Amino acid sequence: MNKKAEYKTEIFTGIRPTGVLTVANVLGAVNPLLELQSGGMRPMVFVADLHGLTDHEPDVIKSYVNDVVVDYIALGLDPKKVDIFVQSDIENEVALFTLLLMRHITVSELIKVPTLKEKLKTGNRRF
Repeated sequence: MNKKAEYKTEIFTGIRPTGVLTVANVLGAVNPLLELQSGGMRPMVFVADLHGLTDHEPDVIKSYVNDVVVDYIALGLDPKKVDIFVQSDIENEVALFTLLLMRHITVSELIKVPTLKEKLKTGNRRF
C-alpha cells in the first residue's frame, strides 16, 4: 500500500523522563517550543521513555512519564497547538524504524557519538 503522508512537522523533539525537569530542560527545550507555538508552528513533542531505558531502570522512567507531560502543559505548551505523545505509545513503529536505520551506521561512526564516547572513556559499560 503506497500512502502519501498527510501530516508534516518541522520540529520534532523530546525529553527523557529520568527525573524532574531541570532549568536546562525549560530554557533549552520548553521555552523555544513556547516561542514556536506562538509563531504559528505546530511542534511535535514526545516523552522519550524508550530513550530513557538506555541508562535508567524501567520503574524510574515510568514514574516520571506523567510528570513530564504535566510539566509541559504547566509551562505553557498548549495541546491545541502542540502534539504531545509518549514514545512507548508507538513502540512498534519505533522498533521498526530503529531496525531500518541500524543498517546505515557502522561501529566506527557509533563510537564517535559524544555520549557513548564518554561512557567508553569512563569505563561505564552499562548501555
